[in-house]
Amino acid sequence: MKGSGRKGVILFILCALIYLSPAVSAAAGEQGDLDGVLTSAERFFQCLRRGSFSQAWSLMSNKSRETITADIYKGSRGQYSKEQISGDLKAGGMIARSYWTGVLESFDPLLILEESRWEEGFVRPGKAELLITHRKSKYPVRLQLFKESGTWKVGMVESFWTRK
Repeated sequence: MKGSGRKGVILFILCALIYLSPAVSAAAGEQGDLDGVLTSAERFFQCLRRGSFSQAWSLMSNKSRETITADIYKGSRGQYSKEQISGDLKAGGMIARSYWTGVLESFDPLLILEESRWEEGFVRPGKAELLITHRKSKYPVRLQLFKESGTWKVGMVESFWTRK
């Protein structure tokens, strides 16, 4: 009887492990995605702080890049084509420096990087949200990120621009 009882316990444990393995691997995958989300968000704000505007541009969502390009195009009144603007923003050229200098006049990335608490809102397969609360604020900013081509991208427009 000892041998068959032990076999039953082992069989039960194996069944439980097989049953629970999708949950364990999903949790491991979510942690990996959370790490990717946090890394992308932190790199974005670090790039802004350092003035690495072309890198910051590459870390933004497609929608954010398209919206910013279109807004600059409208503001340029045809002085530059959308392709010229997009290329300059990607390369960190004159238009990019002008745009990001304007952004940084009203926003200091250090407030996010050094004076705020970061919390997970949610992480789904294609979308994530971080809750970032400045030490002097009651309410968090909801930073949205999107997985595009296997990489997490910051949704600057989606997070901060209510009119978009």
